[in-house]
Amino acid sequence: MAVTTHPLPRCGINITAGDGSIYLEAAVADVKNETYAIHVERFSVADGRTTLDPSAASVFLGSDIAHTQFEFADGWLWLFFDNEVLQISPTTGLVVRRFTSTINQGGAEPLIVGDDGDVWFAGGAGSGAQFLRIDVSSGATRTVTMPGEYASVYGLATDAGRLLFLYLADGANSNAPITTTLTNHIGEFSPSGRLIATSRNEAVPSNIVGVSGGLYGVGPDGTCTSTSLSVTVIDPVSLDDRVIASLTTPGTTCLGDGGYRPVATAGADIFVLYATQTAATLYRVTPHSD
Repeated sequence: MAVTTHPLPRCGINITAGDGSIYLEAAVADVKNETYAIHVERFSVADGRTTLDPSAASVFLGSDIAHTQFEFADGWLWLFFDNEVLQISPTTGLVVRRFTSTINQGGAEPLIVGDDGDVWFAGGAGSGAQFLRIDVSSGATRTVTMPGEYASVYGLATDAGRLLFLYLADGANSNAPITTTLTNHIGEFSPSGRLIATSRNEAVPSNIVGVSGGLYGVGPDGTCTSTSLSVTVIDPVSLDDRVIASLTTPGTTCLGDGGYRPVATAGADIFVLYATQTAATLYRVTPHSD
C-alpha cells in the first residue's frame, strides 16, 4: 500500500484499466470553439510512461462532459457520450468504429459493461429502461427495452455471459405518468437480450459486481442515516440478495459514496471506497465460496 506519484500531462475525468495500462479520459477545453476535445491518456504500469493520444471526440463546452463514460471492455476502449458510442484502440487512442445510440441518458454518468464478446450500454439513473448491445466481433448492434413497466436503470454487471442490472420501477405502463412510489428490483437479460428474470421488490444494493462466478451487491444498510454498508450475495435463480458482510463507515453511508463508481473488483476480492472531502477509507472484502 505504499504510494508512488507519477506526473500526468492532463487530469482525467474517468479512468479504466486493462492489458497492463491505465487509461484516462482527458478533456482539453477549446474556449473559442466552445468544445471539449476528449483524448485517451495512457499510463504504462510497467515503466510509468504516459502518452496523450490524439483527440477521439469533442463535446459541447458545458455539462455534457459530466455525462460521458469510459471503459476498457473485451479488449477495447469504449467512450459513451451524447447518444454516440466510440470503439477506440487501446494502443493508439484512435477511433476504430462509431455507433449511433438512441437510448436515453439520465442525470449522471451512463453505464458500460462487457463480457464474452458483447458490450452493453445503459443511460444510468433517470434514463429509462433501454439498453444497447454491441457484438464486438461483427459490430452488430441491438437496442433492448425492458418490457411492460417504466424503469430507471442505475447499475450493470456481467458475469459468464449474464447481464444483471439494478432498476427502479413504478409498476405502471411505460407511457403512464410516473408515480411517487417506486419499487426496487434486480433484473437479468440473456446474451441475446431476452428478459430472463426480475427479483421481487426488495432493498437492492446501489452497486453490483461479478466476482469468481458469483454476483454481489454493495450499498447502504437500510437508510442513508446508517453508518454501515452492506455487502450482499445475489441468488442466481431468484435474484434475491442476502447480506453477507457489513462495513462500518466513519459517517453516514450516502455522504461517502466514493463518487459514481465506488466499487471495483480485482481477482476474488471486492474493493469499496468510502470517501468524503476530508478522508477516505478503502475496504477489501473476500466473499465466501457459497
